[in-house]
Amino acid sequence: RVAERRIEVGEMVQPGMALMTVYDPAQMRALVDLPQQRLAALERAGPLRARVELPDSGRWIDAAAVTVLPAADQRTHTLRVRVELPVHSDGVLPGMFARVHFLAAEAARLRVPEQAVLRRGELSAVYVAAADGVFTLRQVRLGQRRGDGSVEVLAGLHDGERVALDPVAAGILAATQRR
Repeated sequence: RVAERRIEVGEMVQPGMALMTVYDPAQMRALVDLPQQRLAALERAGPLRARVELPDSGRWIDAAAVTVLPAADQRTHTLRVRVELPVHSDGVLPGMFARVHFLAAEAARLRVPEQAVLRRGELSAVYVAAADGVFTLRQVRLGQRRGDGSVEVLAGLHDGERVALDPVAAGILAATQRR
């Protein structure tokens, strides 16, 4: 497809002069300059993977391939990274604004169902069952919410601990157990 015509009918052309800018909508890519230190950290986690965010439309596209070009810019100390989009990525045009998010290997994160979290003002807590079945309220620090109805627990809970799915019922049970 023709993106730009740089000459009009009847104009004189010279060798090497650009006449038109064309592009293939089936083979689009995003270019990003990445600081050298950031690239080194990402490469330690394994092969580079990326997702491209198109903020105007709210779309996310998984990259088909990620290629680091073999020359650094000596002025900015960045490397150019080419992120190939899948064939026929509809709605993507040359020059559009896009954000490239590089995916690093994720460590296993502890998650609980969002319904198990008790929120009171600034307090986020869960009821944890002890070995004898007694529930105790424990404050937790939460991370990101997931699309599957769970939330990350960054601190306050250990792997293997049992959490009450209904914090209100667990609170009532805990109050009766203390009597």
